[in-house]
Amino acid sequence: MFQFVDSPGMTGHREPRYRVLGPLAVSSGDGTPVALRGDLQRRLVAALVLHVNRPLATDAVADLLWGDALPDDIAGAVQTHVSRLRRVLPPDSLVYGDGGYCLDVADDDLDSDQFDRMVTEGIQARRVRPEEAIEWFDAALALWRGSPYAEFVDWDAARAEASRLEELWLLANEERFDALLAVGRHEESLADLVSLAAEHPLRDRTRALLMTALYRAGRQPEALQAYEEHRRHLADELGLDPSPALRDLERSMLDHTLDVPRPREQSVGATASVLPNPATRLIGRDRLVGELREILRTARTVTITGPGGVGKTRLAVELAHAIDGESDDGDSGGSDGVDHFDHVAFCELAAVGRGDEVVPAVATTLGVESRSDIPIESRLVEALRGRRVLLVLDNCEHVIDAAANLVERIVTATTTVSILATSRERLAVSGEHVCAVEPLDDVLAGELFIERSRTVRPGFTPSEAEEADVLYICHQLDGLPLAIELAAARSQALSVREIADALSQRFRLLTGGRRTAERHRSLVETVRWSFDLLDDHEREVCEQLAVFSGGATVESVAGVTGLDRVAAADVIARLVERSLLTVSPDAQGATRFQMLETLRQYGIDRLAERDAVDTVRRAHARHFVRMASEHYAALRRPNDADRVFAAIDADIANLRAAHAWLVDRADADALAELSVSLFDFGFQAMRPEIFGWVEASLDVVAADDPRRAELLDSVCYGRWQFGDVDGAWAALREGLALAVPGTRAHRGLLAAHMNLEGRAGNLDVAIPLAIEAAALAAAAGDTVWFAVERFQELLVRGLAGDASAAEEAELWTIDAQSEGNPIVSCWARYAAGEVLADDDPERARRHIDAALELAEMSGCRFVKGVAGLTAASLEARNGDPRRAAVAYRELLDVWQIGSLGPVGVTIMRGVVEVLASLGDPETAAVLHGAVAVSNSSPAFGPDAYRQSALSRRLRRDLGEAAFEAAVERGGQLDDVELRELAAIALGRAGSDVDQHSHQRG
Repeated sequence: MFQFVDSPGMTGHREPRYRVLGPLAVSSGDGTPVALRGDLQRRLVAALVLHVNRPLATDAVADLLWGDALPDDIAGAVQTHVSRLRRVLPPDSLVYGDGGYCLDVADDDLDSDQFDRMVTEGIQARRVRPEEAIEWFDAALALWRGSPYAEFVDWDAARAEASRLEELWLLANEERFDALLAVGRHEESLADLVSLAAEHPLRDRTRALLMTALYRAGRQPEALQAYEEHRRHLADELGLDPSPALRDLERSMLDHTLDVPRPREQSVGATASVLPNPATRLIGRDRLVGELREILRTARTVTITGPGGVGKTRLAVELAHAIDGESDDGDSGGSDGVDHFDHVAFCELAAVGRGDEVVPAVATTLGVESRSDIPIESRLVEALRGRRVLLVLDNCEHVIDAAANLVERIVTATTTVSILATSRERLAVSGEHVCAVEPLDDVLAGELFIERSRTVRPGFTPSEAEEADVLYICHQLDGLPLAIELAAARSQALSVREIADALSQRFRLLTGGRRTAERHRSLVETVRWSFDLLDDHEREVCEQLAVFSGGATVESVAGVTGLDRVAAADVIARLVERSLLTVSPDAQGATRFQMLETLRQYGIDRLAERDAVDTVRRAHARHFVRMASEHYAALRRPNDADRVFAAIDADIANLRAAHAWLVDRADADALAELSVSLFDFGFQAMRPEIFGWVEASLDVVAADDPRRAELLDSVCYGRWQFGDVDGAWAALREGLALAVPGTRAHRGLLAAHMNLEGRAGNLDVAIPLAIEAAALAAAAGDTVWFAVERFQELLVRGLAGDASAAEEAELWTIDAQSEGNPIVSCWARYAAGEVLADDDPERARRHIDAALELAEMSGCRFVKGVAGLTAASLEARNGDPRRAAVAYRELLDVWQIGSLGPVGVTIMRGVVEVLASLGDPETAAVLHGAVAVSNSSPAFGPDAYRQSALSRRLRRDLGEAAFEAAVERGGQLDDVELRELAAIALGRAGSDVDQHSHQRG
C-alpha cells in the first residue's frame, strides 16, 4: 500500500517521477526535470509507461514508435533509442528481460498509480471516515495537470488508458462530493457540482448529487428543476427515462422524506449499478439466452463458463436485460423457485485486484454501506435477505475463491436471491448449474463478421470469393466472437483476403478493441489474461500442450511433458476447468483434449520467448515415433489389432507435425522408424499421405545409408498406389541394392517386387517371389504381412491356373479365424473370394461379404476397397447390373481417386462393363478410352479377354467413327474429370434401383 509521510491532504508525500496525468513529464530522483529529446524519445517513454513493470517486445516497441514506416533493422533501431533513453533515466530502471524492454517503476514513481491508490483509499475511507476520504480525493485530484496521454491519441493503448483514467477522475469527483455531502458541506459543493453535471449530462449519479446538494441548501425547486432538465435531456438524446434510483430521489424530495445525510440509501436497488447497455446486436446466442432464462427459474446459482473472448459477459448482459425486462413488465414466470426478480444488479469483478476486495465491490454495486460495528459481508447478506434480486457477478476467474465463498454465503443465508456468474472456470459451489459457452459455428461466426464489418465499412456485402475468405477467417479464429469482432474492425483498412492472409500474425493484427476493458483491447490481452491465472506448473504444461495438433490424450500429454499419468490427468483437469482445453471423444470413445488454435498460437509464442520450442517439439516428435512403433506391434497382436488404425487416425495431425519436425531436423533414425511403423497404416488403411511423408524423408537419409531401404519399401508401394509404376520400379531397384538380406526392408521389397511383376502379368516371376516373401514374413513372426503375401501368392497361383489355390485359400480362412486377428482374417476371406470368383460365384460372394465385414471392423480400407470391387464385379456378371452400378458408384467414394492408380484402373474396367450392359455404350467407350491409355495396371488373363470382347461390342454398337471419337475423348480426360463422368453415369444407371428400393420401403 502507498505510504505518505504526512496526512494525504498535505504535500509531504513523495512526488512522482513519471507524470502522465497531463503532458508527459519525467524527473530525476531529486525532482529535477529530465529533458526528453524529440518526439521518438517521448513516445518511447510513453510506451514503456503504458506497460510499466511488464516487458514490451522489440516488435511492439517498433510498432508504437514508427507504425507502418518501420526501419530496415528494427532490433538495431530500437536498441539505439533505448540506449539513448537509459542515459537520462536513473540507473537500472530500464532493463531487458523475458523477451522485451521493461521500465522498472516503484509504487510511488508513477502519478497514475498514485492516483489509482489514492482514489481506492478514499472510497474505502468514505464509508466510515468521510473527512479523511475528502483529503484522499483532494490529494488524488491535485495530481491532474490536464488530459492524460493527450499527445499519443494515435495509439489504441494510450487512448484506452486515458479513457480509464478520465472515468476514474469522474468517479473520484463524485465520491468526493458524496463525502462532502455526508459531512454537511453541501454549500461549497454546489458550484463545482453544477459545472460537473453540465460537462457530463448523462451521468445519473452526478445529477443525483447535484439535486441532493441543492435540496440540502434549501433550494428544493432548483433540485426538482435539475431532475426535470435531466429527464428531458435523456428523452431527447437517447429516448430513455431516468434510472429508478433517480426517480426515487425525486419522489423523496417531493414528499419531503429525504432525511438521510446523502443520496445513497441503505437498501438494495436504490443506487445499485445500472446494467451495461450493449452497443451491438447479440448474434448466435438466442437459444442459449432462452435456455438460461428457464434454468434461472429453478437454479439459484448459474455459472457461464468458456474460454476468453467467447462472449460470456455479452451473454450475461443480454440475459440480465431480458430478466430485468420481465421484472419491469411484472411477469412472474412460473411457480417454482425464484422466478421473478424485483431487481437485477451487475457487478464487474475484472477490475478487482484481490480476493478481499470482492465483498466491498459487490456491496458498492448493491448500494450497501459498511458500518464499523458490523462486518460488511454481514451487512450485505442482511440487505439481500427477503429481496428478490438477481446478482450478476462478471469475470470471477481471478478471484474465484473469494467469489465462490460470497456466493455460498448469499445463497445459504437467503431464499430469494439468485446468482448469475461468468468465469473461465466454475465456482464449484453447492447447487451450481454450469453452462459452458461454445464458440460460434462457422455460419454464425460469418454473420457476426459481416455485421461488425458494416460498422466500419457501411454497406459491406462480401462477394462469393470473399464469403469463402470470411468463413476461413472465422474458422481460423475458432469462432471466438471477440477475435472475429477485432478482425472485422480491420476491414476498414484491409480487404477480407488481406485479413485472412495476415492471420499467421493474429496477435499483432487483432488489436484495437474496447478501450474500457484492458483484457479486451486486443486478442493477445484476452489470452494473456487466461494464462496469467494459472500457476507456474499449469502454465508450463499449457504451453507444452501448444505443440500438439488435433488434440491429445492423457497418455500423450504424459509422454511429452515427462509427467506420470496421474499428474498429467490432474493438470489437464485443471486446464479443462479453466476453459483452456475442451473435451471430446475420438472415434473409439477415448477422451481427447483440444486447445483452440488461438490459445495454441499464444502458447507457441510463449515457448519461443523462452527459447523452448525445439525442446518441446523434440519431446513431442519422439513420443509419437514411440507411439507409432507401439501401434505397429499391436497390429500383430490378436486382441489389439482391431483398434490400431482408428488410434493412428485419431493422432494423424500429431504424427504429421512430428514428421515435419524430424524432416526439418534431419533425424534419419527417427524418420526410418516412423516410416516402418506407419507402413501398414499408409497401405492397408489407405492413407496415401503417409507415402508422401516418406518421399520427403528420402532427402534426409543419405543415398548409401542402409536405412534408406526401409524408406524405399514404402516409397515403392506409395508410387504404385498413385499409378506411378515407373517410379515404383526405380524405388524397388534402389532399395534392393541397399537392403540387407533377412531384414524387414528386404522382406518388404521382395513383396513389392512380386506385386509389380504380378500386376504386369509376369506370373512365372511373381509366383516364386510371393512364396519367398510369405515364407520370410512367417519366419519373422510378422502375421500381418504374412497375410498380405499369402494372399498375393494364392492370387497369382490362381491366375496361373493352379487349381489347388482355391482349396488352400478356403482352408486358410479357418486357420486365420483361429488366430483372432481381424486383419489377417479379412485378407484370408478376400483371397478365398477372389480365387473362387470365376468358378463358384456364390461361394466367392459369401467369402467376400465376410471380408468386407472384417475390413470394416478393423479399419482395413484397402481390403474394403478391393473386396468391394470383387463384390461389384460378381454382381455385374452374375446378378443385377443396376445394383452393380450402385456398388461401383460407392467404390468411387471409397477410393477417392485423385490419380488413376492400379485399383482405380480396375474399377473403371468394371464400370465400362456395367454401363455397356445397361445401354450406355457412349459413356462406356469414353471410359474405355481413358483406361486404355493407363499403363499402371495392364489387363492380362481373363480380364484381357473380357476387355477385348467389350471393345468389339462397343465398336459394333456405336459404329467405327463414333467409337474412335469416344475413345479419343476419354484419353484426354484428367483423373478428376474421369471420376466425375463415371459417377454421373453410374448414378443415372443406378437410379432405378434406388427408386425401386424407396417405393418398396
